[in-house]
Amino acid sequence: MEERCLLRDYHECVVSFKFDKVEAQRRFVKDGEDCRDNDGNLLRNESMDRLELLEAAYILPPSLATLTADNMELSNSQKATLRFLIILDPRITNFIEDQQLDTTVNAITMTPHYHQLFSAFKIYFESTGNPNEYEIRSTTGLSFPHDPELPVVRTLTMNPECPIDLPSPPLLAVHYAIARIIEVSGAGPYVENSIRNLGERNVRADGSSNLGAVIGFWLSGW
Repeated sequence: MEERCLLRDYHECVVSFKFDKVEAQRRFVKDGEDCRDNDGNLLRNESMDRLELLEAAYILPPSLATLTADNMELSNSQKATLRFLIILDPRITNFIEDQQLDTTVNAITMTPHYHQLFSAFKIYFESTGNPNEYEIRSTTGLSFPHDPELPVVRTLTMNPECPIDLPSPPLLAVHYAIARIIEVSGAGPYVENSIRNLGERNVRADGSSNLGAVIGFWLSGW
């Protein structure tokens, strides 16, 4: 899935436009000094700062795929998580039941830095109203030091050479809603402390522990 995600996103971070270092090396082996990015720019003319290892960041944790309404083995916290997500957007059940959370509709290419911020709901994609166009912003008080890249407007486009599904607007909207709830409710410190208390070994790359901290705050009555 990650390879398809990077291919769709032109091997660039959607936030910073940094180019994937692994892909740059592959193109150098293939084309030598004439290797270029997808816009035709010679990679040898790019600074090393533009090259970075990229990865696919899940919009919502793929582990949510187990939260089907007919699953009789769900714990109370899992049931609460499902209720919470349905409140935000009832369509979430379709993504879960159709096993779409481990596909490209639920992923987006980022640097590890932005992946971490995105999974912790510290940055979000707010729709501008235009198709697949978003303003990427950081949550107030949760972005220190200040990130000069943000806010920024990006249009997500499909690589015409490999038609792969774009990130889902409903899933990005749910992520946005969670980030905004954290921001306006003042839940940021609670969520960050909860994540930290889980310990690094229990914080999964798919962000499920981060979402669990948000649900825990919701259950406590905020």
